[in-house]
Amino acid sequence: MYPRPATEPLHPTQTSEMTGETSYLSSALRTELWMALGEQLRSGTPLCTNRDFLDVLCEIYEEITGEVAPELVRSEIHDMVTAVNEAHPETYLAKGVQNGIARAFGEGVRRLNWDVNRIQSAGAKTMRRFRQQDSVREFLADANLQPEQISVADCVQQVIQEVAPAGVDVPPPSQPSRPAFRPDLKPQAPATAETSAASVMDADTKALVESGEVDASEVKQRAEAQEKRRSQLEDREMKKAYSAERIDAYVDQGVVDADEAVKLKELAKVEERLKKGEITEEEAGEIRNSILDGKARDKLERQVRETVADSIRYLQAFESMQKINPQYHDAIGFLIQHKNLVVAGEGANVDLSPPVKGLMEDVDLLEDILNIMERKDQELRMISVRLHPYNGIMSRGIERIGNMTIEESFVEDLEHLDSDGMSDRLNSADQMERVRPAADMRCFISLIDHVTKRTRFRKELRLLRISKQLEEF
Repeated sequence: MYPRPATEPLHPTQTSEMTGETSYLSSALRTELWMALGEQLRSGTPLCTNRDFLDVLCEIYEEITGEVAPELVRSEIHDMVTAVNEAHPETYLAKGVQNGIARAFGEGVRRLNWDVNRIQSAGAKTMRRFRQQDSVREFLADANLQPEQISVADCVQQVIQEVAPAGVDVPPPSQPSRPAFRPDLKPQAPATAETSAASVMDADTKALVESGEVDASEVKQRAEAQEKRRSQLEDREMKKAYSAERIDAYVDQGVVDADEAVKLKELAKVEERLKKGEITEEEAGEIRNSILDGKARDKLERQVRETVADSIRYLQAFESMQKINPQYHDAIGFLIQHKNLVVAGEGANVDLSPPVKGLMEDVDLLEDILNIMERKDQELRMISVRLHPYNGIMSRGIERIGNMTIEESFVEDLEHLDSDGMSDRLNSADQMERVRPAADMRCFISLIDHVTKRTRFRKELRLLRISKQLEEF
């Protein structure tokens, strides 16, 4: 049962001094409604339409007040839902739709009797193909959502958590957070270039700002810098997108089929001839149309761009990880060496004495690990709180990774592998080479989470710190 707000909900109250509009929902009640809804979304409740939101919010209203929502209240909730989802579809609606897609995927996985390893290896490919279907794209367009706002990685991870064998630790539910904006105030005007930065402040980020974990200006500056870099990478990666090697990788990923791949290679040759001056733009247009009509070409380009966008998210994460102070690379290598012990949950039957003993014997290493725990490195702190770009590849909270594939060679990649090299790996025609970097980055984030957040391993580190302080005393 949700707590009853102090304000009686059926008494009309002024909700906005700017508009002077009268409401039967107090500001306090509106906030309670959206917070409770956020909890349901984080637990996996699928909400795909405004009607779905209306029904659930009315149910929450009844739980809070003990009364069925009267028609006046129901109408006001309807208007509130419509305004919020139209102005900020990325905040609540995207998560509700994503939950619906994840649920459908989960049902398919159960019918096919896929295990966790199969989901990890083939889930993303399956989800991408599903997301590219015209019917899905039309549905998202009707909801004012972009396909990129539906995270393939999160959907797959959500299903993994549901089907994982019993006895494996499940990450704790994320803490309730405030809405990303004032839901009691209706949007005054469409977002402008000057106000669009507010979109980076999702519910969890807003809560971090209000708790003092991060500064609002820091969030804005980082988001703007990452968006600028994303645009640069998009220009660079699209120039590579139609190489024969990349197109072969698209076939393996299920982005295009073999026939479409042949057409893409032929179209790429046309562009190359045009670039060299061998043909005119008019001649190029005629040749393009002889290969594929404009509608079919647009569809293929859209599929390629979505795939490029997925790889860019990981490219940005990798480039940002390379900003971690090299001072901590040995400590990171130590965490990777003991990865399965670091991520072990409270109930797991594991012996933590090897890493603990190793830290007790190496004072400098222990100091670096403790500094990671206290998030003294700026970039490690960004990983822990999931500011851009890390929120693009992994949700907040401690996610369970079914198979910790990361190896100590990842540290060498951070030190020596450049952005182009990582791009080639993420787009390799070899599935294992292509999948490995993304898995490594997610594993790395999980390791950092288990050091910086309330976990069994962090508890051991805190005890070691106390012991160290006693020795110094």
